[in-house]
Order: sequence, then structure tokens, then C-alpha cells
Amino acid sequence: MTVENAPTGLQRLVHLIERTLFHNRLAVLLGFLLASLLLGYYALGLRPDASFNRMIPTGHPFIENYLKFEDVLRPQSNVLRVVVENPEGEILTAEFMDRLREVNDKIFYIPGVDRGNLKSLWTPNALWTEVTTEGLRSGRVIPDGYDGSAESLAEVRQNIQRANMVGSFVANDFQSSIIRVPLLERDPETGEPLDYGTFTLTLEKQVREHFADQGVNIRVIGFAQIIGDLLTAATDIALFFAITVGLISLLLFFYCHCWRSTAVTVLTCLLTVVCQLGLLSLLGFGLDPYSILVPFLIFAIGISHAVQNINLMMSEMGHGSTPLEASRRTFRALFIPGSTALV
Repeated sequence: MTVENAPTGLQRLVHLIERTLFHNRLAVLLGFLLASLLLGYYALGLRPDASFNRMIPTGHPFIENYLKFEDVLRPQSNVLRVVVENPEGEILTAEFMDRLREVNDKIFYIPGVDRGNLKSLWTPNALWTEVTTEGLRSGRVIPDGYDGSAESLAEVRQNIQRANMVGSFVANDFQSSIIRVPLLERDPETGEPLDYGTFTLTLEKQVREHFADQGVNIRVIGFAQIIGDLLTAATDIALFFAITVGLISLLLFFYCHCWRSTAVTVLTCLLTVVCQLGLLSLLGFGLDPYSILVPFLIFAIGISHAVQNINLMMSEMGHGSTPLEASRRTFRALFIPGSTALV
């Protein structure tokens, strides 16, 4: 729908907006400049924001029921599994078991770990139970008297089988063991939502790098590791964005053969990205892994619409219109379709 065939009331509204904007161009530009500076200031304070609850449909009845019992079910949901492997053979050697204990202790003291529900062969909650003629018997998988001797290791093997941990905490070939690491949704020291980027960086430095040359292979799987890797790659994402801006600038210049039009278009579209990031920060939101690509979309859509404006303006100027008149006619032609698309 164009202004010419729109209802009379809508035509009057479009003409009113057109007159207001084009008769007060300096004030409009200053207003956008101030808004851009303000939102740009807020954009500087934008921080990555990722949490387990933000990544799941919290309004779903099943998830609502889960959240009621989150404290009980946490060990089964937001969990990291740290795989500690012996590349030289089985895990039931005195040296490897000492390494496994050291890895377990390192993880235990990382802020954000739900220490009460942490479980591995070395934690007190790793228990075996059996039924005998005298009743129930139970004990720790690694007994208090463990000393690394062949007899102790044989007892640990028997306890692992009693506890039915083969296939869950111990690999079927006995070459690796898992440390199950439930995470808290909030940092217990600060009360703030858990910073997955900081957590995974700490885990990398204190565990994976620390034990890299000590005869064990360590792998980490889970939601937090994925999110942490994405947040760590934010610098690479920014680099790709800069490359995208450069390529689009070149293509736009080859299309319109005017550096001034290219610079104005690209800078204006970049301002929309800055404003979007500033609004996120102003409203108290962060940039999570699901929305980290939104600036790419905002920039691409802005460029697309800018090219439409350039095409129509060039067409109007080709018919003898002045730049100002071509701008007004372009605004008049695209206001209704653009507003409809925005709505």
C-alpha cells in the first residue's frame, strides 16, 4: 500500500510525520545523536549473560514442575561430566587413583560447584550396598583403609562392581572414570548468577591445564562447557562481525560507486546495532549465546533497507528531483510498507 491509495486519515498522518521530520532535520539528527551516545554508553556495560534457566522453556508445565523440585533434581540437570582417562591402561593403579583424587579435589573448590552433590569414586556419597543373609551391608567404594596396594585396588574393583558403577561412573574397559559435577544457578560467594565464562576458564586453568602433563587425559562435557566455549569465543565473533562489515562496505561501494553513501549507510546501520546493545543493557538484560547473532541480523536488515532507500532515491533523482525532494518521496513511498513490516 502506498500513501496515494491509503485511507484519508492515514495519508494525513504520513504527511504530518513527513513535515515534522523534514522541517526539523537538525533537531531530529541531534535527537538521534544524543540517543545514540546515551545507548552507546550503556552498551559499554553490556556483559555476557547465560544461565541454565534462560536456555529452557520455563513456562512449560513439565519445566515448571521441575523448578519446584530443582534442589532435589539439580544433580540430574545442570551437570558437567569430567572424564578422567588413563591413556596407559586401566584406572585401578595407585598413581592414577591419586591423580583422580587430585582432580576431584580441584573441582570441589571451584566456585559454583554444588559440592554436596558432587560425585566420583572418591566422594563420600559413592557407596556400595549388598544384601546378605545377615541383612544389608554397605560402605564407601574407596574404603577408609585404602593405601594404594594391590589388595586395596582389588577391593576397589569389587566395590565398583557392587555399586553398579560400571558404565556410569567407570568405563566398561576400566580406562576412564567420570566426576559428576552439578552446578549452582547462583554463585554462593556473590549471589549473582553463575558466570559460565569465568567458571569454564577456571576449570580449564585449574584442572585441564594443570593435569595436562601428568599422565591423564581430561575431557569435559555438559551445558556449562558449551556455553563457556561460546562466551570465550565472543572475541572471534566480534572479529567475524568486523569482517562482515568490511565485506558489505566493499560490495555497497561497488554497487553505488559513492564512498559518501557507503559510509553514511554503514555507519547508520552500525548505530542501530549499538542502540540495540544499549537497550539490552538499559533494560537489565545481557547478551546470551542465543542472541549473540542478533547484531548480525540487525546490521543485515539495516543494510537491506538502506539499499531500498538508495534505489528509490536514485530513481527519483533520475527523474529530475532534487536530493531533498527525492528523500521526501522515498520516505512517503516506504513509510507504510516499512511500518507494516516492523509491526
